[in-house]
Amino acid sequence: MLVRQRQHREVEVIADVVCDRCGQSCVNREVWGAPESVEDATTIAEVATFEAHWGYGSHHDGERWLAHLCEACAEAVREFIDTGAGAGVMVSS
Repeated sequence: MLVRQRQHREVEVIADVVCDRCGQSCVNREVWGAPESVEDATTIAEVATFEAHWGYGSHHDGERWLAHLCEACAEAVREFIDTGAGAGVMVSS
């Protein structure tokens, strides 16, 4: 048997995802409206997540980096990798 009761709880939700490069919201408000209209903005964010986990012997030994980028900034980073200082590095599409 299921016993149900109503409870009011205060919970923390992610209201927006902000680009770490340009500072703009990664939520497309033209499509989804305001981020406050959903419980978790990560489900509607158009965001790329870049992670780096530095290994033993590197100059950043043990560090972990995390960046959230909007679509425009992610494209700029990809273009830099494809044609800039990262030329010659294989990037899968």
